[in-house]
Amino acid sequence: GCGTIAWSTDFGRPNPELADLVSTASANQNGVFFDTGERYGSHAKTALGMGWGETECLVAKLLKENDAAEKDPTKAVVATKFTPSPWRTTVESVVEACEESRKRLGVESIDLYQIQMPDIVKPLRKFGFDKSYDKIYWDGLAECYHRGLVQNVGVSNYGPTLVTECSEHLAKRG
Repeated sequence: GCGTIAWSTDFGRPNPELADLVSTASANQNGVFFDTGERYGSHAKTALGMGWGETECLVAKLLKENDAAEKDPTKAVVATKFTPSPWRTTVESVVEACEESRKRLGVESIDLYQIQMPDIVKPLRKFGFDKSYDKIYWDGLAECYHRGLVQNVGVSNYGPTLVTECSEHLAKRG
């Protein structure tokens, strides 16, 4: 697999060496797995939450430019992630983020859509705003799945207790 957390664009164009790496990996492995996320990228604007989707766009562009992917687009498998944020507090916020990721990736359905981390970023905790939205985010994953926006769902950076809670919660939804 190929992680993309540190990928960036060079004036909107993929790095040629990176494109060669993708082409070689695809040819040598009969496909490739890309792990990306809406918040991945190396620009300051991404770190500040203003340029989300940078690496999703880069992955889409590289796959489109890769001859092997064009001949058989089913070879490439792409996973991306939703990032919990204080302003995202509804099921629909997960669905909207998924739609945006799907558009940036240029796919009808995302192979694997995950929550990047538990809902732990609480900048207003001192003021009593400490509600966890994990269950709402899990419901958002389920909604994305039921709408056909994603083929599989998961979580990232979760410990065993939260993985079990999430699995049980999603199992109840069907």
